[in-house]
Amino acid sequence: MLLRKKSKAKFTGLSVILIIIFTFLSVTVTVIAANSSSPEYPVITRNKKDKYEGFDFELWTQNKNEDVRMTLMGGGNFSCEWNNAFNVLFRTGKKLSRTMTYEEYGNITIDYTAKHNITKGDASYLCIYGWTEDPLIEFYVVENYFSYKPPGGKGYQGTFEADGGTYEVYVGNRVDMPSIHRDKDTFLQYFSVRVDRRTEGTISLDEHFKAWGEMGLDVSGTMYEISFCAEGFNTSGSAEISEYILTIGDDVYGVASEKTNISSESAENVNLDDFDEQPENNIDEPAETPEETEEIETAETVNTSVNSDTEPEEENSGIAVYILIGIVGIGAIVIVIIIGVVKKRVK
Repeated sequence: MLLRKKSKAKFTGLSVILIIIFTFLSVTVTVIAANSSSPEYPVITRNKKDKYEGFDFELWTQNKNEDVRMTLMGGGNFSCEWNNAFNVLFRTGKKLSRTMTYEEYGNITIDYTAKHNITKGDASYLCIYGWTEDPLIEFYVVENYFSYKPPGGKGYQGTFEADGGTYEVYVGNRVDMPSIHRDKDTFLQYFSVRVDRRTEGTISLDEHFKAWGEMGLDVSGTMYEISFCAEGFNTSGSAEISEYILTIGDDVYGVASEKTNISSESAENVNLDDFDEQPENNIDEPAETPEETEEIETAETVNTSVNSDTEPEEENSGIAVYILIGIVGIGAIVIVIIIGVVKKRVK
């Protein structure tokens, strides 16, 4: 009788220990699953423009079936990759009302942190990109580039100082090229190209407009677009914008950082349907670039929500979670078997 009581006591103690172990494993898996899960960001792999978390975005390639990928990370931030792309632009920013000049907006600044790499070719750059109307101007503020320096040395106007660096100014003339209005148009391009290249800092866009005006360039147009852009010609590479704060007058868009105390703004007051379909164009290509194709694929106008054309970003951490859940499941089965064996021995 005493032996049976001791056996039952051992069985009860073993059961408690096994239950504690199982509970510990279950809690551990739950915590790991919670910590390892990360947001699924929209991924764009073909020509598209839309809105995402308060920013207008666009992926545009000149040729069909380019191997490109743009991941939207919210707050205007994005990462992108391209492989042997003939001409590709990735950008996020704001489409404006086309009723106010840069002077009427006042302060226009961009605070950013980025990464920029190429694995093939030399013509790729990070820049602020946009358009004005009346006159129709396509403008660039180029912050980083590789051995090819846009726009290829043509139309040099001079230099000026801004945001702790020196910028060279160039003007290009585009004839029968796509614009925000039509497939074939004539317009000017303004370039500010930073001499000491960088991938983070502050860009005072209004200071560039002032400098262009002092050089005799027409800056009286109304603002249509201000975007942060990664662009490439005949290259393979990648870029990532991890901090992006866009200030236009009194409005601030982007993710708060230690530099400023701000919050994200909604872009619902801006409707892409109010604008003309926007075919893209590129700047003067490097000398080795082949002739442009006669037919240019333009970005599609899409609904005001990121739809089925985007793919969820695959999360490698999910695989680890499934493995841990499987281990706990196997552990539970082992516990049941052990309890069964112990019960038989006690009997």
